[in-house]
Amino acid sequence: MLKKAITTCCIVLAISLCTSAAHAQWAIHALAGKIESLSASAKTITLDTNDGTPANFHMPQKAKLDMNFDKEVRDGTIPVDKFTGAQGQVIVFFFGDGVVRTVVAVQSVGAGPFQKLTGTVLKYDKHDRTLTLQTEAGEQAFVISDKTIVDTPDGVVPGHKFTAERGDHLRLLAASNNGQPQTLLVRFDGNPTH
Repeated sequence: MLKKAITTCCIVLAISLCTSAAHAQWAIHALAGKIESLSASAKTITLDTNDGTPANFHMPQKAKLDMNFDKEVRDGTIPVDKFTGAQGQVIVFFFGDGVVRTVVAVQSVGAGPFQKLTGTVLKYDKHDRTLTLQTEAGEQAFVISDKTIVDTPDGVVPGHKFTAERGDHLRLLAASNNGQPQTLLVRFDGNPTH
């Protein structure tokens, strides 16, 4: 009887593990650049990224995808099947890594001018949401707003969920807002890029 109970428990455990693996969600990441080409018929987008390398994306083959896409961030985007193109800088939201990446949404951020830089975190003041980075140009401070998109290793989140530790390496896209650099996109180094 005990042997039968143990066998039944093992079967139930195996089925539950398979079920949770089947329900894994794609983590959505973000990348900024200019749209180089957009083909609705070929279902592809090519982005000229901020580091100067091209990035190719496929559009989803099916309408319903199981994604881990933060609702606040998603609400500020255009689903890729409704996106018709934009001049200037865009942020694309995608899943996958390397050669096979699928774009699910796009956000136009305008013509700029923009600051595109990398740096190491010196400090982050959560109270006034000021991020201080050591960059090639020296020490620079940036504001993290609710509209800032933060691409963490686990996916994108809005700015109010941003946390960083001294020594973290970041890539930023920022614009000037009344003379103060306003951060549009923060990416932790090591997130999917090319």
